[in-house]
Amino acid sequence: QLCAGLDILVLDPSDELMTSKPAHSCELFLGGIPKTATEDDVRLFCIASTAIVPPPVSVQLVMDTASGKNRGYAFVTYDCQESAAAALEALNETELQEKKIRVSVKQTKHRLFLGNLDRTKSKKQIVEALRAVAGGLQTLDLPKNHTFIGQNKGFGFADYYNAACAERAMKAMGEAGGMLLGRPTTVRWAEPKAPDHADKVKAVYVGKLPADFGEDKLKELFGGFGEVEKAMVPKPKTTDTKPRSFGFVHFVKREAALSAVKAAAGEVGIGVEGTEGVKYKLEVTMAKPLFDRSAPGAVGGDRGGAGMP
Repeated sequence: QLCAGLDILVLDPSDELMTSKPAHSCELFLGGIPKTATEDDVRLFCIASTAIVPPPVSVQLVMDTASGKNRGYAFVTYDCQESAAAALEALNETELQEKKIRVSVKQTKHRLFLGNLDRTKSKKQIVEALRAVAGGLQTLDLPKNHTFIGQNKGFGFADYYNAACAERAMKAMGEAGGMLLGRPTTVRWAEPKAPDHADKVKAVYVGKLPADFGEDKLKELFGGFGEVEKAMVPKPKTTDTKPRSFGFVHFVKREAALSAVKAAAGEVGIGVEGTEGVKYKLEVTMAKPLFDRSAPGAVGGDRGGAGMP
């Protein structure tokens, strides 16, 4: 079953790769599953937590053959991308047998990079050429050339219905000598798009803290913006060459974090006074989210300068 938002794809009932295998982003990774949980427990957990979402099509609890216990994670497949996205929203950070479950989209190779494209060809022309090569094309991202109006930049990204369709397209292009619209074209796997978790962040990065500013003071300072779940100031390491003058404040609600960032950006800002009498104007920004690195095939993330611990 297909959901709204597929602007190119046409489901072909005769295409076995599209009817026998799920679309990309329909499969979720569930991590942190209790060792005592069974596959039925996971299925019931998905159904009970997502009353407005159709039940999963399949549940695979990964087992350790040596011990006979599960390995702490499972893969759950839904009927379409829309259902999977709704289930992710409902299930992530909810509890199964008193343990919080981490949920993310299982990443698959369904995205191809296309290089050396004819810059004068329109998106419609390239789409039609790709569909003639192999079925299953879902969307084409073709960056526009702003220097030469009406042209593309000579490269693009083609998203296919699933990994099997993308692999077939790549093989078909190779058998055709890599030619597309009479031009030799580079085709290779592209990195999958990383999910954007920025709109879920409820924590702020606080920089330029006085050396003696501890977690209790930080929590008290930011408590005026909303309920604070916790405040964290990294402890110094023996290898540090300068003080760690930053911390993180985790709010219960995202609105509180946004209010703190807005206040810090104002003319007055958020200031504190150190023990030496020096006034410090704090740097406050939304913390960067970290992605689940434990998920096999899941998108990872980079902390950056202001990533959450």
